[in-house]
Formats: sequence, C-alpha cells, structure tokens
Amino acid sequence: MDGTWFSPYEKSGSAGRFADFAIYIRRIVQANEILEYMFNLRKNKEGEEIISIIHRMHLSPSDPHYQSERLSGRRKVFGSLSKT
Repeated sequence: MDGTWFSPYEKSGSAGRFADFAIYIRRIVQANEILEYMFNLRKNKEGEEIISIIHRMHLSPSDPHYQSERLSGRRKVFGSLSKT
C-alpha cells in the first residue's frame, strides 16, 4: 500500500477498500470542481503520487481557474437578535 495515500485513507474512516478510496480521490482531483481550491495530481521526487492543493485566489489572475476572494457569507443580524 502506498504510504502517501494510506494516511488520508485511514483518517477518513472509510469502510471501503483502499483501492476504491484512491479511485474516488482521483476522480475528485480530475473534476477539480471544489469551490475555492484547485487540485493537482502529480508525482514527487520518489515517484509517489501526491495531491497539491492551492487556494484559487493565490493563482495568477490570468489563470482560468483563478477566483478572487469570496465574501464571508455570514449574514448580518438586525433587530432584537443583534448585538450592540
């Protein structure tokens, strides 16, 4: 079993097979549709597959995957529930 993939597999608590977990993760990386983050599957110096993750706002603005900083999304509370 590949050491670089095995640790996230153990920590995930997955009840499925390790091979199925690796396939599922590769599909997520290839789809690259998780908001705010860009994933890249590559090999390190030892030839092991690793996933690099970068926040899209840290990409060059000319990169098609670039995304500017998002607003916090927190709602402002008005009225009797607001803190003064």
